[in-house]
Amino acid sequence: MMSKLILLAVATMLAGCAGSQSGGVRSFDRAYDGVSKLAKPKPCNNANKCDIELVKCKDPSKCELELLDDPIKFEAGKKGIKVTWLLPAGYQFCPQMGDGIFLKKASSDQFELFDNKVFTCNKSISIIAKNSTEKIRNDYFIVYRDLSTPPKVFILDPSMVND
Repeated sequence: MMSKLILLAVATMLAGCAGSQSGGVRSFDRAYDGVSKLAKPKPCNNANKCDIELVKCKDPSKCELELLDDPIKFEAGKKGIKVTWLLPAGYQFCPQMGDGIFLKKASSDQFELFDNKVFTCNKSISIIAKNSTEKIRNDYFIVYRDLSTPPKVFILDPSMVND
């Protein structure tokens, strides 16, 4: 219960940052939001592995990294899918500093956000998608940072879908 309340507080805080660039936080405008215009749905049907790579933007004036896999689509009937987001060199997830994968609806029972409890910075972060309810869309935030001093924090705003 406490983790859901913390998740809700972070998601609310991040939503309030949309469209701003202050305090080291850079968020993307709703028209672009770091999800590439070339993005295609990413089918995830292997319970052991579904890797989602963030890649350097072709146009750095618009973003740092972009997501080419959106939405992530969980195949009906496939349960307990491990989804891992991977960052390129020069970026990391630091859960102890507020980075991670955050569902916009904290009430979702479709995911276990276990890597958000890790207290070291990493190049990847994972969740388990239970995929127990069909035809549900889950919007979420990806929060990560670069290795500059001080680090810049970035927010992406993609979605996941249970088929």
